[in-house]
Amino acid sequence: MGLLARLNQGLVVAERRATVGLLLFVVVLAGVQALIRNAVRYEWSWAKVALQNMLWVDSVLGQACFVLIFLGASLATTAEKHTAIDIIVVHVAPRPRLLMRAISRTCAGLITLALSYSFAQVVLLIMSEYPLDLAVLGPHGPIHVCDGTSDQLTGAPGLTKPWLLCALRAVTAALALQSDTFSAMVKAFVPLLLFVSGLRLLSQGIAAGREFAGR
Repeated sequence: MGLLARLNQGLVVAERRATVGLLLFVVVLAGVQALIRNAVRYEWSWAKVALQNMLWVDSVLGQACFVLIFLGASLATTAEKHTAIDIIVVHVAPRPRLLMRAISRTCAGLITLALSYSFAQVVLLIMSEYPLDLAVLGPHGPIHVCDGTSDQLTGAPGLTKPWLLCALRAVTAALALQSDTFSAMVKAFVPLLLFVSGLRLLSQGIAAGREFAGR
């Protein structure tokens, strides 16, 4: 097995584990949220406080489902279970079918790689954008809450540093991909998954082309 094949197999394993883990996370988080919402109906004070502290859950669940869609699409290209129109292909002889497969997979791979680049440019634009509820007033204008000092936070009643966001923001900054919101961090996975899918489709097209040339 070649280096690229081993790398692809490793990516497949990682994607499958990530898909299962993320799906379990979504189910557990949604279940906890549903239980707390039902508890609020009984006027339990702890449930009201817990629900107020879980306002972020809907956004996280939406972003997680967004990533799951692209993880599934990436895995589908590996098993060749992605959506394909085979009305003509199934009615032609094996050799012309190989040629059609080579052309379609190569074109699909190139288009997916182009989409990956386009998505990457969009993600780079939104990485440095953040809503006003994550901003405090600095000496030269609004700054991100994670960059604010204690005095600046004091001037913004009710605003505290979201420790998880600030920690993840520091990690992305260390990777030279600073993201100021959870949404931007999640969307950063999309170009990567599209890039992997494009390479897989392209490799399938090249393999079909080689098989066609060898017949």
